[in-house]
Amino acid sequence: MYEKCADMIDLLMIEPFRDMESFCIIGKRGIIMITKPNISPDFTIEDIHKIREYHYELTKDMTTQEKINFYNEGGRAFLAEMEKRKLQKAQV
Repeated sequence: MYEKCADMIDLLMIEPFRDMESFCIIGKRGIIMITKPNISPDFTIEDIHKIREYHYELTKDMTTQEKINFYNEGGRAFLAEMEKRKLQKAQV
């Protein structure tokens, strides 16, 4: 079960930044360096906290509309990936 959870959490990371270890955001408070969280193979509650903190740092300076777009984009990417995996599983 934990392997599946870890796969799902990887999908929750923003698609354009998935392969990046860290990146900078220029916001109201200046330039901020955000590091992608390292998720443990066991997927613990601490991993959930890391992901939530990561997403907070990404969205804290966004307007409401930017946040809506951000989460909708991530949701669409997640659903597309799940559909792709479902089709792959059906073919096997």
